[in-house]
Amino acid sequence: TLEQLAAQSERKFRITRTRYDKTPPRAEMIELAVPLRPWWNTGTKINFSDKGDVGEDGATECIQFVVQVAAHARFTRTGDDLRMRLDISLKDSLCGLHTTVTDVFGRPVSVKLSVVNPRESLVLPGHGMPKKGRPDARGALFIDFYVKYPTYGLTPAQVATLREIL
Repeated sequence: TLEQLAAQSERKFRITRTRYDKTPPRAEMIELAVPLRPWWNTGTKINFSDKGDVGEDGATECIQFVVQVAAHARFTRTGDDLRMRLDISLKDSLCGLHTTVTDVFGRPVSVKLSVVNPRESLVLPGHGMPKKGRPDARGALFIDFYVKYPTYGLTPAQVATLREIL
Protein backbone atom coordinates (compact mmCIF):
# COMPACT_ATOMS: atom_id res chain seq x y z
CA THR A 1 0.00 0.00 0.00
CA LEU A 2 1.04 3.63 -0.29
CA GLU A 3 1.16 3.88 3.50
CA GLN A 4 3.62 0.96 3.72
CA LEU A 5 5.85 2.50 1.05
CA ALA A 6 5.70 5.97 2.63
CA ALA A 7 6.58 4.56 6.07
CA GLN A 8 9.39 2.49 4.56
CA SER A 9 8.12 -0.55 6.37
CA GLU A 10 9.30 -4.10 5.80
CA ARG A 11 7.42 -7.06 4.32
CA LYS A 12 8.45 -10.54 5.34
CA PHE A 13 7.96 -13.50 3.03
CA ARG A 14 8.33 -17.15 3.86
CA ILE A 15 9.41 -19.13 0.84
CA THR A 16 10.24 -22.75 0.19
CA ARG A 17 13.31 -23.55 -1.85
CA THR A 18 14.59 -26.92 -2.95
CA ARG A 19 18.10 -28.11 -2.20
CA TYR A 20 19.29 -30.48 -4.91
CA ASP A 21 22.79 -30.66 -3.41
CA LYS A 22 21.51 -33.10 -0.78
CA THR A 23 20.44 -36.66 -1.41
CA PRO A 24 17.52 -36.93 -1.65
CA PRO A 25 16.53 -33.36 -2.67
CA ARG A 26 14.74 -31.62 0.16
CA ALA A 27 12.57 -28.58 0.66
CA GLU A 28 13.83 -25.86 2.93
CA MET A 29 11.81 -22.94 4.32
CA ILE A 30 13.52 -19.55 4.54
CA GLU A 31 12.25 -16.09 5.46
CA LEU A 32 13.14 -13.02 3.43
CA ALA A 33 12.62 -9.43 4.59
CA VAL A 34 11.94 -6.92 1.82
CA PRO A 35 12.56 -3.32 2.94
CA LEU A 36 9.97 -1.15 1.16
CA ARG A 37 11.05 2.15 -0.41
CA PRO A 38 8.72 5.11 -1.09
CA TRP A 39 9.95 5.66 -4.65
CA TRP A 40 9.04 2.13 -5.73
CA ASN A 41 6.13 1.75 -8.14
CA THR A 42 4.23 -1.20 -9.51
CA GLY A 43 6.67 -3.24 -11.59
CA THR A 44 9.80 -2.46 -9.54
CA LYS A 45 11.94 -5.62 -9.30
CA ILE A 46 13.82 -6.62 -6.15
CA ASN A 47 16.41 -9.38 -6.49
CA PHE A 48 17.78 -11.65 -3.79
CA SER A 49 20.84 -13.45 -5.10
CA ASP A 50 21.78 -16.76 -3.49
CA LYS A 51 18.33 -17.25 -1.92
CA GLY A 52 16.70 -19.49 -4.54
CA ASP A 53 16.93 -23.22 -5.19
CA VAL A 54 20.32 -24.83 -4.62
CA GLY A 55 21.56 -26.87 -7.59
CA GLU A 56 23.49 -30.15 -7.51
CA ASP A 57 26.75 -28.23 -7.89
CA GLY A 58 25.90 -26.01 -4.89
CA ALA A 59 25.12 -22.93 -7.02
CA THR A 60 22.18 -20.92 -5.70
CA GLU A 61 19.58 -19.29 -7.93
CA CYS A 62 18.22 -15.77 -7.62
CA ILE A 63 14.75 -14.90 -6.33
CA GLN A 64 12.98 -11.88 -7.76
CA PHE A 65 10.02 -10.03 -6.26
CA VAL A 66 7.96 -7.69 -8.43
CA VAL A 67 6.24 -4.85 -6.56
CA GLN A 68 2.48 -4.52 -6.96
CA VAL A 69 1.17 -1.38 -5.26
CA ALA A 70 -2.47 -1.77 -4.28
CA ALA A 71 -4.92 0.88 -5.48
CA HIS A 72 -5.64 3.37 -2.72
CA ALA A 73 -9.13 4.43 -1.69
CA ARG A 74 -8.25 8.16 -1.45
CA PHE A 75 -4.99 8.80 -3.28
CA THR A 76 -3.63 8.34 -6.77
CA ARG A 77 0.07 8.63 -7.35
CA THR A 78 2.12 10.33 -10.05
CA GLY A 79 5.82 10.07 -9.24
CA ASP A 80 6.33 11.64 -5.81
CA ASP A 81 3.03 13.53 -5.95
CA LEU A 82 -0.32 12.35 -4.62
CA ARG A 83 -3.78 13.46 -5.72
CA MET A 84 -7.06 13.19 -3.85
CA ARG A 85 -10.66 14.20 -4.52
CA LEU A 86 -12.63 16.26 -2.03
CA ASP A 87 -16.37 16.70 -2.55
CA ILE A 88 -17.70 19.96 -1.13
CA SER A 89 -21.13 21.56 -0.97
CA LEU A 90 -22.17 24.54 -3.06
CA LYS A 91 -22.43 26.51 0.18
CA ASP A 92 -18.78 25.73 1.05
CA SER A 93 -17.75 26.58 -2.51
CA LEU A 94 -19.36 30.02 -2.35
CA CYS A 95 -18.95 30.92 1.33
CA GLY A 96 -15.57 29.40 2.09
CA LEU A 97 -14.25 26.11 3.27
CA HIS A 98 -12.42 25.12 6.42
CA THR A 99 -11.81 21.40 6.80
CA THR A 100 -9.12 18.89 7.68
CA VAL A 101 -7.89 16.10 5.42
CA THR A 102 -5.51 13.28 6.32
CA ASP A 103 -2.32 12.78 4.31
CA VAL A 104 -0.73 9.43 3.43
CA PHE A 105 1.21 9.45 6.71
CA GLY A 106 -2.00 9.81 8.75
CA ARG A 107 -1.26 13.42 9.68
CA PRO A 108 -4.09 15.99 9.67
CA VAL A 109 -3.74 18.80 7.15
CA SER A 110 -5.84 21.94 7.55
CA VAL A 111 -7.48 23.31 4.40
CA LYS A 112 -8.93 26.82 4.49
CA LEU A 113 -10.12 28.67 1.39
CA SER A 114 -12.37 31.68 1.00
CA VAL A 115 -13.94 30.65 -2.33
CA VAL A 116 -13.55 27.36 -4.20
CA ASN A 117 -14.13 27.25 -7.93
CA PRO A 118 -15.57 24.04 -9.42
CA ARG A 119 -12.79 21.69 -10.53
CA GLU A 120 -10.19 23.79 -8.73
CA SER A 121 -7.10 22.10 -7.27
CA LEU A 122 -5.11 23.05 -4.21
CA VAL A 123 -1.40 22.13 -4.11
CA LEU A 124 0.14 21.33 -0.73
CA PRO A 125 3.92 20.96 -1.15
CA GLY A 126 5.61 18.51 1.21
CA HIS A 127 2.59 16.24 1.77
CA GLY A 128 3.32 13.71 -0.99
CA MET A 129 5.66 10.70 -1.09
CA PRO A 130 9.30 10.94 0.06
CA LYS A 131 11.76 11.65 -2.77
CA LYS A 132 14.51 9.21 -3.72
CA GLY A 133 17.88 10.21 -2.30
CA ARG A 134 16.35 13.09 -0.34
CA PRO A 135 14.53 11.67 2.70
CA ASP A 136 13.65 15.14 4.03
CA ALA A 137 11.99 16.20 0.75
CA ARG A 138 8.50 15.10 -0.25
CA GLY A 139 6.29 15.53 -3.27
CA ALA A 140 3.08 17.52 -3.25
CA LEU A 141 -0.50 16.62 -2.36
CA PHE A 142 -3.02 17.86 -4.93
CA ILE A 143 -6.58 18.22 -3.65
CA ASP A 144 -9.15 18.32 -6.45
CA PHE A 145 -12.39 19.97 -5.36
CA TYR A 146 -15.70 18.78 -6.77
CA VAL A 147 -18.72 20.90 -5.96
CA LYS A 148 -21.91 18.98 -5.17
CA TYR A 149 -24.89 20.91 -6.44
CA PRO A 150 -28.27 20.58 -4.72
CA THR A 151 -30.51 17.85 -6.08
CA TYR A 152 -33.67 19.70 -5.07
CA GLY A 153 -35.21 22.71 -6.78
CA LEU A 154 -35.04 26.21 -5.37
CA THR A 155 -38.10 28.27 -4.62
CA PRO A 156 -38.73 31.38 -6.73
CA ALA A 157 -37.79 33.53 -3.74
CA GLN A 158 -34.44 31.71 -3.33
CA VAL A 159 -33.72 32.07 -7.04
CA ALA A 160 -34.47 35.79 -6.85
CA THR A 161 -32.20 36.20 -3.83
CA LEU A 162 -29.36 34.34 -5.56
CA ARG A 163 -29.75 36.43 -8.72
CA GLU A 164 -29.54 39.56 -6.59
CA ILE A 165 -26.44 38.40 -4.70
CA LEU A 166 -24.58 36.91 -7.62
